[in-house]
Amino acid sequence: MKLIVIDIQKGITDERLYDIAGFLKNVTSIIDAARKNSVEVIYVQHDDGPGTGFSIGDVDFEIADQVAPEAGEKIFVKEINSCFGNKELVMLFHNMLMTYFIYVIERAGGNSGDMGMAVGVAAVVEIPVLFLYTRVRKDRPSAGFLTISGFAFLLKAVLFIFAKSVGMIYLIQCLQCLAYGLMAASRVYYVDETVGEENEATGQAYIAATETIGLVLGSALGGLIMQNLGLETLLVVGAVACAAGASFMLLSNLKK
Repeated sequence: MKLIVIDIQKGITDERLYDIAGFLKNVTSIIDAARKNSVEVIYVQHDDGPGTGFSIGDVDFEIADQVAPEAGEKIFVKEINSCFGNKELVMLFHNMLMTYFIYVIERAGGNSGDMGMAVGVAAVVEIPVLFLYTRVRKDRPSAGFLTISGFAFLLKAVLFIFAKSVGMIYLIQCLQCLAYGLMAASRVYYVDETVGEENEATGQAYIAATETIGLVLGSALGGLIMQNLGLETLLVVGAVACAAGASFMLLSNLKK
C-alpha cells in the first residue's frame, strides 16, 4: 500500500482554498498515520514549465511546508494536470461503452451473438500491435503513441454515436488496434521513460491506477446516465471525455 500526495504546493495551497487550515490538518494527519504504519508516502508535483512562475526553482512550485516530504521519500514531477496522463478520461469512455455495449449492438439491430463477434474483432486486431510495437517505436517517445491511442479512442467514440448497423460496429471495432492495443503496448515504455527503471514497479502501479479510476467512474457515471438520460447521452458524454483526455495528452506532448 502507498499514499500518494498530489499537487499540494505553495502556489496553490493558501487562503484562496476553502478551510485551508482544516485541509492541511487533515492531510498532515493522514501522512503521519501512513508513516507510523510503514506505508510509503510518495509526492507528485505539477510543473507548468520554465517562465510560468510555477516550475522547478520557483517558490510556488515547492511542496507546502506543512506536508513536506521526509528524507528518502520519492517525489515525481508531472507536466500535465493529471498525474496519470489523463488516460483515466479515455478509460472512462471505454468502460461506459463496454458495460452497456449490448445496448449499442441492439440499437444497431444486433443481438448477443453479434456483441460477441464485435468483442472478438477488437481482441484480434490488438494482437499485431502488441507484437510489433517495439519495431515501430524504435527510439521514438512513447508519449506520442499514447496520444495517438487517445485520439483513436476519440474516433471510436464519435463513430459509435452514428453507428446504425452491426457491420459498421465491426468496422469501428477494428480501430481497437490503435486504441486499446496501442495504449497497452506503449504505456509500459512510457512509465520507464518517465520515472526511470529504478521506479518501474511504482510507475506501473500508477498507470494501472488510471484504468481503475476510469473503470470506477465509468461504471458509476454510466449507470446514472443510462437510467436517467439514455444511451445516446451516454455515448455523447463518453466522446466528450475522450476528447478531453486526448487533448490533454496532445498538449502535454506539445509542451515537451
